[in-house]
Amino acid sequence: RDFVKALKTPLLIAPDNIPAHPYEPAMEVASLAPNSETTIFPWKDSQDHINEAVEHARRFLKSHAPA
Repeated sequence: RDFVKALKTPLLIAPDNIPAHPYEPAMEVASLAPNSETTIFPWKDSQDHINEAVEHARRFLKSHAPA
């Protein structure tokens, strides 16, 4: 937790709820990391949500691209 709180790197978190990637830890990381953003949840349940998450990822990457 201390490591995540100290991260300066921007993080985009796309929470899921499968055994390999449970929702609760993803949201805990999102709440601890100072430069994190979270996509909608659930993001894989419809094509509209997938499109929204993809657009969010594109905006995130564009806004954090190295100069």
